[in-house]
Amino acid sequence: MRQLEFVDHYDIHHVVSFELIKSRSALPVSLLEKADLFIYQPLSSKYGMYASDSIQAMLSDQCRRISFPYVYNDAMWPFAPSGSGPKGQEILQNMHSMGWRVEEIIYAFCSLSLDCEFERRFESSLAILRSHEQATTVKAADYILNGISEKKMFLTQSHPTSHVFVHCVNQILSLLGHDPLPSSQPFSLNEAGLPQQWPITPYEMEHYDFTYVDQCEPGWEEFYSNEIRKFMIGASKEGVNHPGDTSI
Repeated sequence: MRQLEFVDHYDIHHVVSFELIKSRSALPVSLLEKADLFIYQPLSSKYGMYASDSIQAMLSDQCRRISFPYVYNDAMWPFAPSGSGPKGQEILQNMHSMGWRVEEIIYAFCSLSLDCEFERRFESSLAILRSHEQATTVKAADYILNGISEKKMFLTQSHPTSHVFVHCVNQILSLLGHDPLPSSQPFSLNEAGLPQQWPITPYEMEHYDFTYVDQCEPGWEEFYSNEIRKFMIGASKEGVNHPGDTSI
């Protein structure tokens, strides 16, 4: 199969940018200077010597460059966990400012009465992805848009499933003149071995009309109720209660 020629043709080296940045390690300059092919995710100039433009200045003129976007979408779950508070927190904050107590919000959520604003959030995530794709060779936005109901595209907001990765890899193989990965090959949803995934709820099942799953995942109520509670407790401690409120 010609896609295997890629592995046979190139001596492959992985350079994990966030690990270099975190440890402030030196770039493998000699490796970059000798590269025949550079496949990368763009990093802006704020990253200094780790920025894509800085690294590409080290490459030879003969080195072929293929870029792929940072694929992100926070509109696939009601409240996706995040270090800065759950994605979708603006919905909770608006309810809190209108006088909703935390247990009232949780009750409404578990009763399937909340508006999770999926359409607005999905369009926003897709618009950001399209803006990133203006500077990349590989594209994913249309694939996600057209297949969101038929295929599970994300494990978490920043971790796509194998469907997205295979789509991107096949574009790279095509650009290099290789055959795509065989559609008959069984890939797990998490071939990359990413550490987490958020549970599916009735909210997104109904909104996106998923055809790849027929029931939500057990424990979704408790999982997202905890996210709601943690955010509201934090908001209260930071003094952003609605006027006259002293508790949640």
